[in-house]
Amino acid sequence: MAAQAGGRPAAAAPSHCGVARRNAAAAARGAPEAERLASFGRQQLGGGDGNADGEHRRRLFDSLILRFMRRLGFHAAYPQPHGSGCSNMSALSNLSAQGPRPATLLLWIDAVGGFRVCLGNPIVLGQAGAAPAADVPLLADVRSHHAAITRDAEGYVVEAAGPVQINGRAVATRAAVPRRCEIVLGSLRLKFSQPNPLSLSARLDWVGAPRTSPAVDAVLLMADQLVLGPSAHCHVVCRNWPADVLLFRRGNNLHCSAPGEWTIDGRLAAPAAPLPENARIEGKGFSFALERA
Repeated sequence: MAAQAGGRPAAAAPSHCGVARRNAAAAARGAPEAERLASFGRQQLGGGDGNADGEHRRRLFDSLILRFMRRLGFHAAYPQPHGSGCSNMSALSNLSAQGPRPATLLLWIDAVGGFRVCLGNPIVLGQAGAAPAADVPLLADVRSHHAAITRDAEGYVVEAAGPVQINGRAVATRAAVPRRCEIVLGSLRLKFSQPNPLSLSARLDWVGAPRTSPAVDAVLLMADQLVLGPSAHCHVVCRNWPADVLLFRRGNNLHCSAPGEWTIDGRLAAPAAPLPENARIEGKGFSFALERA
């Protein structure tokens, strides 16, 4: 069987359904142990008195420990990343019939930069002005819907409708995407990375000038959460921030968890609170805004 770039056989992309089924029994056995571990971690992190910083630390810990258990193979015990699933259908076939694309947001972080946050799965990359619109509209010599990047329980797969390369190897139809690699769409070069080893969220960085309108520094492919903060493991590194801020999904809504007191559009927020699509978030040492793209 011919292998595509990244080492995964061309026909093996949807094989994660079988992986999930084989792991179901192990996941059921591992769930109580995961809960005991999470409970112990919450106690060690403090905040038992319900203070805001303790709530924020517990939420960060819960997010990371559940992701860690998934990486050990306990996928079926916890919700899969938003939009993941097992399907042989092409992400690029008949986009018009698939209905409206999921929301895409613009994240403007003061003194850091701008980012396009893609909430859907798969993510379609194509020429700006195409109909239906691509999730990442590119000001480049690419096809209307040039490629799609799909997230599943084990990582990412790229599907090519136009010329695509991963680390210099041509992609005929589909190929696995390594955690860090270079993706070339036509003549456009992008750096793909998953900065946080406990998160499926990823980012695409330009090699050269930004190629979207409005111009952004990077594209964020959001799975369960995005971590913003001063650490190298953050999806967006904000070097002068005092601590990490977590953006996470709850149902169909985007929420934020931040240390200390913080506000949404000038109103004091709970330790973890839902965010409207257009909002200004400010706290001690950090501030950013969200708007619909």
